[in-house]
Amino acid sequence: MSEAQKIRDKYGKIMASEISQLQRTCPHTEISDWMDESWPLEHPTGRRIRRCLRCDMVMEVREPNSSAFADPFNVVEREQEQENPAA
Repeated sequence: MSEAQKIRDKYGKIMASEISQLQRTCPHTEISDWMDESWPLEHPTGRRIRRCLRCDMVMEVREPNSSAFADPFNVVEREQEQENPAA
């Protein structure tokens, strides 16, 4: 559990000033793997994020339309070519 989450759990709500202070002073040396971002109740945003495991700050974001989400094997392009072959 991150320190930010411990603060939230301890006080029953987000203590903005304490979490902000933690994020400003954190060295961000422990970064998560890429994960899906979602809002409460698991509503996905479509973005992928990496968070600091200590302070919970989002360190990197990949938007769904970025090259990180590109079709690496060009499956869509190949399917379109099969449907509409060049004359």
